[in-house]
Amino acid sequence: MMAAAIGMIIVALALLIFCVAVMWKVFCKAGEPGWASLIPFYNLYVMTRITWGRGWLFIFGFLPLGNLIFAIFTMIKLAKVFGKKGGFACGLIFLSIVFLPILAFGKAEYTGPDREKSTGAIIASAITGGIGIILLVLEVSDLTVQQTQDAVISQEVPEETQEEPDVKEEEGVQREYEGTPIEGYEDFETVSLDGYQWVTDVTLFKAGENTVTESTATSAKDGIELKAGFTLLAADETIEQRISAEVENIRKTLESQAGIYTDITVGEMVAEDGFVMQQLICNQIGADGVAYPCTEIIQVQLMEDREILVSSVSLNTSQATENTERLFTQACELYGIAFQ
Repeated sequence: MMAAAIGMIIVALALLIFCVAVMWKVFCKAGEPGWASLIPFYNLYVMTRITWGRGWLFIFGFLPLGNLIFAIFTMIKLAKVFGKKGGFACGLIFLSIVFLPILAFGKAEYTGPDREKSTGAIIASAITGGIGIILLVLEVSDLTVQQTQDAVISQEVPEETQEEPDVKEEEGVQREYEGTPIEGYEDFETVSLDGYQWVTDVTLFKAGENTVTESTATSAKDGIELKAGFTLLAADETIEQRISAEVENIRKTLESQAGIYTDITVGEMVAEDGFVMQQLICNQIGADGVAYPCTEIIQVQLMEDREILVSSVSLNTSQATENTERLFTQACELYGIAFQ
């Protein structure tokens, strides 16, 4: 009996050490300190930051019932950020003891937080968590009724605790905003964006076609489009590599529409400390057969750690008006762009 008990203790310790090593390796692969996997609650925060890009979302892991929904989507995102697909995600969900070591000690590389906003997953977790809280409160209320025989008190308990969880506005959800005028630029205003650690003001058109979320903003007017948004660099990725990838994706998209876009040219990269900028120009063939010059100028600014602000100013002269040249010049001034 004693030998069997000692054997079970040894097996349990070996399994514990193995699990610690697995999570330590996963965290290190994602560019996070391995010791963070050992700290209760903080390890959940870091894992959520690795997968969702926003550590504060780990609070959904404490909602009754809702934590199951959130855990499933976290495993799906964990597979995605290491370049794995749906089958591997199912393995992480149902056989994590097998698939987590494969992820940790295999060749999979971390590609950065999943950029898909997954607002539906957050809403589902919040709603399910709210239901779980209500069911928990009702159960507690029933116990209170049995112990105190006071039905009035038991009916008031759900009303006092029925409040929905405080869920911060998600990326991708458009919000109302009040722009701040810019002195000397009557056609422009600024709006505040929240990043992962930073808050900054970005420029939009007044009375433009504007869409603003918590961390992104777009604005279009007279053939000009302004964009800005916070995101994260992948592990070991530089801002030069990020802007090259952004420009290359745009170039490939334009080349895939060869009958519409021609003479695609990428300008030289302008780099300063913590800041890079690059320009892409082309011609768009309109329905009238005329070639309309177009340009897109992209900037990437390093804010802190791996957090970056990606912004751009685009011009499509096929949609130009008599105001376009003036607005484009002012937009470049406000975005700190030296137009080539």
